[in-house]
This record gives sequence, C-alpha cells and structure tokens, in this order.
Amino acid sequence: MIKHSDIFDDLHESLSVQESIAIAVEKAKMESKTEGKIEGKIEGKVEGKIETIPIFLQIGLSVEQIAEMLELPFDVVQEASRNAPLKPQK
Repeated sequence: MIKHSDIFDDLHESLSVQESIAIAVEKAKMESKTEGKIEGKIEGKVEGKIETIPIFLQIGLSVEQIAEMLELPFDVVQEASRNAPLKPQK
C-alpha cells in the first residue's frame, strides 16, 4: 500500500529536481548573456582599432608599426590597409 508520506516525498523530490533544472537553465542563460556582452565589447574594440588604420597610414606609419601599436595581427592590418581610402592628392 502506498502511503501519503511516500507520495509527498516523491512530489517534493520531483519539485526539487524541477527547481534545480530551472535554476540551471537560468544560470546558463545568464552566462550566455554575459559571454555575448563580452564578445560584443571585444568586437567593438577591434572594429574601433581597425577604423583608425587609414589615419595611421595617412600619417606615414607602416603596416608593421600599426599592427604593433594597435596590438592587431599583421594580416588584419594589411587587409584593412588594402581597403583604406587613398591619401588625397594635393
């Protein structure tokens, strides 16, 4: 025969598992949001650095100097320099 206390214990255990799952899901969502925010900030910083490359080229810095100064990979700076507008003719 099933006792009421056994049913209550099973129900209580089940709720605890469900609550644990809900907490784990919320925690994962928060971690995901945090990761997304961090990635967005990093991407924004890199984009900002890349936007400055044409300016540094115009004042005569080399691709190597720019890469070192901005702490960007050489190939990233080189690619951005290919897409940079040419220095205006006087």
